[in-house]
Amino acid sequence: MTINRLACDGLIVPSARYEGKNLIVFTENLDKDCVAEAVESVEFSWRD
Repeated sequence: MTINRLACDGLIVPSARYEGKNLIVFTENLDKDCVAEAVESVEFSWRD
């Protein structure tokens, strides 16, 4: 059984490549009137 099928809205998981965490959102599990809004963003270079 997958996490998505357990009706979780999402997960925060450690990055396999860099220090930090990733947010995974299962949009199909969110309420129809749910709105996601970015409150902060950071520019990232994949080449470093």
